[in-house]
This record gives sequence, C-alpha cells and structure tokens, in this order.
Amino acid sequence: MLAHEVLRRAAAIVEAGWSEGSNHARDAAGNPVELYLRAAGGTSRAGINPAATRFSAYGAVAKVLASAPAATSVSVLWTRLADAAADSMVGRKGGTNYVHPLVGFNATEGRTAADVVSLLLAVAKDLEPAKLAVEAGRAT
Repeated sequence: MLAHEVLRRAAAIVEAGWSEGSNHARDAAGNPVELYLRAAGGTSRAGINPAATRFSAYGAVAKVLASAPAATSVSVLWTRLADAAADSMVGRKGGTNYVHPLVGFNATEGRTAADVVSLLLAVAKDLEPAKLAVEAGRAT
C-alpha cells in the first residue's frame, strides 16, 4: 500500500470515530484504551486493541499500517505528517512535549475531527506519486 493510500484510509477511520486529545484510542463508550495489545498465546508481537473503536490521527495511521501490507515510504509518511502537524501549530504556546507532533496536533484545544481528517488528506495529496515525481524532478 502506498503512503497516500494509508493516509486516506486513516482519514476514513477518523471520520468513523475520532479519539480527541492525546489518547490514541477509545472504546465504544468513549473510554481511553491502549492502542496496542500484546498477542495472546505467548507471542511478543503487539496488535491493535480490538476494543478500540475510535482513533486519534496517530492511532488511525498506526491501525492502517498494522493491518495493511507493507507501505512504501513509511518514514516519508511520518516525516511529512510531523512537518504538517508542526506547521499547523506555529504560534501555539504551552502544551505537552509529545513524541510526534501529530499527537500534539490531535490534542490541541479546540481541534475537531474535521481538522484531523483535513490534515491527513492534505498530506495524502502531497504524497501522491504524481506530486512526488514533480518534486523529484525539481530536486535534480
């Protein structure tokens, strides 16, 4: 799956149920739940928590990546998301020092699911192969 496809699926997940704040996932009742759970049966591989029904921007991307065939340019995907999220929060003071700016973007006071979907779709558009090809042509 290509990076822009991952982000479009993540946007659809957020549209279906958004986890506001810094919680990556919530259950059907809106309670925060762990995004990842260790698999049963003695394996150490973690998977997406089946109780999670609502996802933050970060959680939605993680969910798609966990369930999809290997995505191309995953590092580019996360870097572009970090840049877009950080750019959207310019001038905001205070807050928590989140590991990834996408978590901070999702947790910004007044943020809506529509804002999150818009960011995911904007980055998806920037990661479309045709757009990347144009950027690569400029770089050479």
